[in-house]
Amino acid sequence: MQLLDDQLLLSATDLVNHLECAHLSHLDLEVVSGRASIEETREEAAQLVARKGDEHEAAYVESLRAAGREVVEIESEPGLDGLERGAERTREAMRGGAETIYQAVLFDGDRWRGYADFLERVPKPSALGEWSNEVADTKLARRVKPYFLLQLCFYSELLAAEQGTEPNEVHVILGTHTRESFRLGDFAAYYRSVKRRFERALLRARTAPTPTPSSTASCATGRGTATHSAKPTTT
Repeated sequence: MQLLDDQLLLSATDLVNHLECAHLSHLDLEVVSGRASIEETREEAAQLVARKGDEHEAAYVESLRAAGREVVEIESEPGLDGLERGAERTREAMRGGAETIYQAVLFDGDRWRGYADFLERVPKPSALGEWSNEVADTKLARRVKPYFLLQLCFYSELLAAEQGTEPNEVHVILGTHTRESFRLGDFAAYYRSVKRRFERALLRARTAPTPTPSSTASCATGRGTATHSAKPTTT
């Protein structure tokens, strides 16, 4: 979650966090609203994984360029205006039929936004022309995890609104350099149910009382245990 110019922005991460620990949605909203604060920590192991993930992504981009593929990179900018400019640059690249769009910015103009690693042009007609796009993400993992697919469904929903047709497939490029593809329709119903649950929980969280000072929530998730210490902010 992020608050820009008094506008609450949501992402795929918020859906994944809610699926793994519903209380996180309440805590995240308290923090982003300024009613509570948490200490931001990242262990050395997590920093190493993040760095290796960035290296894997960069290596894949270079492999595309080395193979002669067209890669249009979208520059990210801070702030709500920067988000809107990035989304417009992404639309321009899509309308121009770019073969691969790297770091695509997808924004519904309201609250949902995402940064897809890659949009790949495919020969399926759409509002863009005789082509459309599908989402591909690089992941350092050796096998596909369920939340990867939830994230890809989210990007695909935003993408469908831009190009006027739903992608047929989503793709994951694993740390083993293998590529796995999945039919979007196989996961769409589950994705929509998760999103509806999250939106209902968010509505409840926005009207619930603020957590007590120094309250701590530990959430056992599929990616480890997340601990959030919520403390009232001082002014």
